[in-house]
Amino acid sequence: MGPRGLHFCGHGVRNNQENFGYFMKNGEGDFLLFEDYEGKAEFLSCKSLKTLLEENKLDQTLEFVFVASCHSSLVGQVFLDAGAKHVICVARDERIMEKACQEFTRHFYKSYAAGKTTVCEAFQEAKEYLK
Repeated sequence: MGPRGLHFCGHGVRNNQENFGYFMKNGEGDFLLFEDYEGKAEFLSCKSLKTLLEENKLDQTLEFVFVASCHSSLVGQVFLDAGAKHVICVARDERIMEKACQEFTRHFYKSYAAGKTTVCEAFQEAKEYLK
């Protein structure tokens, strides 16, 4: 049995004039932020992620992808297009508070890992928990 899910927790950055000024990259989509071997920022665009997923297909479909980062809906769509059954992400115009994200994530996995809920049910339970 292979992986059932993929979880990314980090920074998401909108590709806009406010964040990148004249260096904004049209057609790249938004970005996930990684750290390279030297501790420098490495930006992965939606376009690059799509190419990466197309060139390196998994042997099986992921049950879910959890993208715990601000402005991650475009990234989420890339994963859906690549075949993930479910994607948990944040609306493009929204940011998330770290504490709320931690509580949502904890409750989601607690519910899902017990094996008594589907991804959608665990998602709804986590949302209700935060209300």
